[in-house]
Amino acid sequence: MGRVNCATAVGLLLLAATGGCEDKPDPFALPSSQPPKKGLVIADEEVATSAALAIGTEGETAWRVVVSTTPLSCQALRAAYPERPKAKGGKVLDFWLMQPLEADGKRGPWGFRSAFMTDTEGERGLTTRGAMLSDLSENGEHITIKGIDLACQDKRDMIMLSGDLAVESCGRVPRKEDAKEQPELKLEVAGQPLTIRGATVRPQGKDHILRLTRAPHRCSSVFTEGYDFYIDITFEGGTDDTPTKLKFVSLLGDVFPGDPAGSKGKESFVLKAEQSVVGTVGDVPIVLEGKLEVGDYPVTFAGKVKAGRCTPVATP
Repeated sequence: MGRVNCATAVGLLLLAATGGCEDKPDPFALPSSQPPKKGLVIADEEVATSAALAIGTEGETAWRVVVSTTPLSCQALRAAYPERPKAKGGKVLDFWLMQPLEADGKRGPWGFRSAFMTDTEGERGLTTRGAMLSDLSENGEHITIKGIDLACQDKRDMIMLSGDLAVESCGRVPRKEDAKEQPELKLEVAGQPLTIRGATVRPQGKDHILRLTRAPHRCSSVFTEGYDFYIDITFEGGTDDTPTKLKFVSLLGDVFPGDPAGSKGKESFVLKAEQSVVGTVGDVPIVLEGKLEVGDYPVTFAGKVKAGRCTPVATP
């Protein structure tokens, strides 16, 4: 057997260690990771945005946050509210942020509600797959939202928004309905005093519902958006020959998790219509006195409301 010199031996060892002259992938190597996409992401593509605004209803606490890929002004947003401005060739993502009122009177953490997309195809609701945020702070005309992580499913694409968001506040817009102030009523929910600016009474089957709101409303008002709080008081009677009798109270709107309802304490509660609630025009004075437990929420009424009568909806 011939002798192998040192240089040849080293070359053979290197060739064996590298598997010859080919570069083969390491089967145990981790895949190269890309940084997660931030901001507005549609169909896995980052999308540049031109405006981030917030708007709300006067008398309420919720904010509608609007993120647009084309320029959008507070003037246009306020003019369209509570409807949405047209997208004008771009895409507009908007969603509601709500801070719930807990039964102990404290405010819970901010959270998401409904989300919508507006573009050249029109306006449509989105299916929320995941939604959370770390914090929301208000400072005059500026709102800072920390740690947004929103994932929504559109018809075809996934729409995501993540990171921190600096938002221009467009303020709170008065409802178009006339305010119906209720200076004779004192109302507390979970120890928090509430000012009522809307009151109507409408028939519901054989019963009637007295609705109280912080923001103004009328009989024809739509409550899908723009209201985060309202109280429905369901009672029977209320005509000239039938005395009123409380059945139950419902706390409605996104400020109340789970829409609690109840009537504990109704035996000693006073609900008295000073006129017949059946009519076509004018207000009816209704006395409300007492304390109820509505779910886990203590609710206290003291005084009187003047509620606008709502006529039954005509059926064809």
